[in-house]
Order: sequence, then C-alpha cells, then structure tokens
Amino acid sequence: MKNLISILLCLLIVSNAESQTFRDYFDSGWTKDSLQDYSGAVEEYNKALELNPSCPACFMARAISEEHMEDYRSAIADYTELIDEFNNNHQNDFLIKSRAKNYLVLQEYTDAINDIDRYLELFPKDAEAYSIRGVANNDMGDYLSAMKDYNKAILLNPKFDNCFLLRGLTKYNLKDYRGAIADYSKAIAIKPRNEDAYFKRGRAKYNLSDYNGAILDFNKVIEINPNNAMAYALRGGAKLVLNQKESACLDMSKSGELGNENAYNAIKEYCQ
Repeated sequence: MKNLISILLCLLIVSNAESQTFRDYFDSGWTKDSLQDYSGAVEEYNKALELNPSCPACFMARAISEEHMEDYRSAIADYTELIDEFNNNHQNDFLIKSRAKNYLVLQEYTDAINDIDRYLELFPKDAEAYSIRGVANNDMGDYLSAMKDYNKAILLNPKFDNCFLLRGLTKYNLKDYRGAIADYSKAIAIKPRNEDAYFKRGRAKYNLSDYNGAILDFNKVIEINPNNAMAYALRGGAKLVLNQKESACLDMSKSGELGNENAYNAIKEYCQ
C-alpha cells in the first residue's frame, strides 16, 4: 500500500491539466478515503476526473477506495485504464498484480492466472504473485500446480507464513493431512497467534483421529478468538468421540449461541 500511495502522489504531481478545483476534488477524496468514507471518496474522484480525464492518480486512488468498498469490478476497470492507457515506460506494470487480486476475489480464476503469468514475466521474484496464482489454481482444483506455486513462493520468502497456510490447505484438499499439519505448524512457528492455522491444524488432526491433539488446537483458537463458533463445534465433536459428553454438549451450546445453527442439530442428536 505504501508503494501505491507514493506512486499515486507522484502521478498527481506530474498531471498536466491541473486546476485548483481539480486538486480540491482530489484532496477531498483523499481525505474522505482516510476517514473510511469510501463512497464519498469515489464521488470526489469522479468529479476530479470530469475536470481532468487524464489523471492517473485519480484512477489509482479511486481503485483503492473501490477495493475498500468491495466494488472489485470497478477497481478492475480502473486498474485496466492505468495499465492500458497510462503506462508510459511500463511504469504501471506493477498494477497487473493488483488487478489479479480483484479477479481472484471475483473467482475469475483464468483472468487472475493470466495476469499473474504476465506479471511474473516482469517481476519473477515476487513471492506474493506466486501465492496469488497458487490460490487460483487451488480453487480451480489444480492442486499440483498450486503446490508448485506455493513451493516457489516459500523458496523466495521462507518466512511467508500465509503461504505455508495456503500450501497446507492444498495438502488438506489432497487428503495429505500429515503434510498439512506440518505446514500449519510452520505457519504457527512464524506467527504464533495464527488463529486460522490452529483451526486448520485442529481440523486435520481430527481427520487423523487425533482428538486430543485437535482439542488442544481448538483450545488455542478459542483463546485467540472466543467468538469462533466453529472451533467450539469441532471441539465439541472431538469431546463426544472421547466420551466427554457434558463438556461436548456445552461446546455445542456455545457454538449455537455464537450463530452456528447446525450445532442445535447435534445437540438434538447427542445431548438429550
């Protein structure tokens, strides 16, 4: 984000058709974005672009606000404008990765992969880019390609905790639960209070019938986030297998209290 802001400000400085009113609208948009009034920021950037349609900084700032609003389609359009129309000396090529992230959120995996392929030709040592393509491949069910991407990302950045988490998920999808546990453990070693890693590791242990180990991981999840309904549900399930019915049913009740309606089905079946 810091790099985006720096480049954005540089683009604004070199914009040619500036007027005081144009700058006022842009500055107002920037202020509203900083106050998390993203829709208001977009309105101000729209007004700035009406006065200066050749303002790369306005497109970039608007794209950032649109992402905050989860208006990924509009953000893609703005990034495309910057990549295709305002890319002198390929200065905006780095935004190809930003556009790919938005395609990924929209589950348009082929477009995301195409963008990352193009991006990696220009920036072959960007670990995050490999991880983005890995997620797209994983979600398309191409687990082996995803694994290759995560391996490359980890080779480039051995402290990339989220990539260990992602690779663990791919191994989990392949039913390689032990391999998944190893990767989740590496993610935890890098980031000790990693709620998602503990949860996923507990789930993998559960699938290996290591119910005591699973309970320990779900305990940690609940310590980090006492409102994780699924952690209570799965801990309750592990306790049921271990014949800890009273404690299990209390976990199921807590899970339901936190919004997991399926917990009440389990209560009806196992806790009467």
